[in-house]
Amino acid sequence: MFVICAYIPTNTVGAYAPPADSSLSSRMQRKEAAQRETTERTAKWQRPVAAILGPVALFAAFVASVYAIMAIEDFKNPAVSFWSAAGAGIIMCSMALLALDLGIRFLRFALVGKTGRKSSWIRQLLLGIACFFPGFVFSLIPAALWTKYVWPRREDNLYALLVISLCTGAAAATMGCIVQLRKRSG
Repeated sequence: MFVICAYIPTNTVGAYAPPADSSLSSRMQRKEAAQRETTERTAKWQRPVAAILGPVALFAAFVASVYAIMAIEDFKNPAVSFWSAAGAGIIMCSMALLALDLGIRFLRFALVGKTGRKSSWIRQLLLGIACFFPGFVFSLIPAALWTKYVWPRREDNLYALLVISLCTGAAAATMGCIVQLRKRSG
């Protein structure tokens, strides 16, 4: 019994050329299959994460809407200026609406598995602005520790804390807007 082994060179030029008419369609089919496989592979871990983040975002929308109602009631208070009541109402209402939109998007993706149509630039801008709140909240504790360390006996640490957190939130919103708009255009 003899085993016949043949050496077939793999990187010779012109060794195998598929027909010209089917090469483009087969490349497109391979590319589409690879994209489907990549999408299915990423959807396996993204859908459970979206299923967790959806109710969290809806709860955040509920909490923000409660605070928005409280901010709107400040219009009746004569001790609160009109502009501070209007600013607080606009900020809280926009955060509630954006959190509601994100929660619905996350839950729709978790259930269906598709993201839907491509968003307009206004929606991308609003999603970027929604990054203000996480930047503000997550910078509160480090800013509080830093202001307590730098000014240990000062009474106006609260103002420095709020300025630092507001600037961090504004920077997060600016970066979020830039990333969202670049993602849309690119």
